[in-house]
Amino acid sequence: MKRLSLSVCLVALMLLKVCLAADKSPTTFTFDGKSLFVGMSKTEALSALGNCCKLSPPAESEVNDKRGGEQPLPDSHFVISKTGPPYLMLGTVSFAAGHVVRITRPLDNSFDTSSDDEVALARALTRSISSAIGDSQSNVLVSLQHQRLVNGESDILTLNFQDGRGVELRVGTLDKADNSTNRRDFATLDEILEEPR
Repeated sequence: MKRLSLSVCLVALMLLKVCLAADKSPTTFTFDGKSLFVGMSKTEALSALGNCCKLSPPAESEVNDKRGGEQPLPDSHFVISKTGPPYLMLGTVSFAAGHVVRITRPLDNSFDTSSDDEVALARALTRSISSAIGDSQSNVLVSLQHQRLVNGESDILTLNFQDGRGVELRVGTLDKADNSTNRRDFATLDEILEEPR
């Protein structure tokens, strides 16, 4: 199995922190000092992004894709920095009925989206979660625990499903480098099966 990169594991831990802080933090994302939030008008959002960013495709090129008579899909755009090169991908914004309905931004700008290790971790997580819930939705209990070890410390991110299955991601640092790898940092990714909660 390929060695998981520490940056991927740190991104996963940042994801947990975002999820845990969701009830406490404002529901806004900031792009170059300009705040966007779900529900704001498209006009306000375009005005806020106008000085710092550009949208791709441009905001004027709305495409209302209807699939089999269903509701139109949101009109989605990449948010890209105006200054460059290199131009930075800052996130995405989606509009429907004249309002912002979805915003994304990277958890970590140093995340290498083409790295074999990052892709391998994402696929492993997806496979594990898919086997637990299939192509559906499920409630999940998310927990983060800091643990002091005899020879180091680690943070443990756990996703527990209602049937007792789960995924455990551990990222740690040893007090001294391991003799066999000559490294202090480590990460593990395990599937778990526990008594349902």
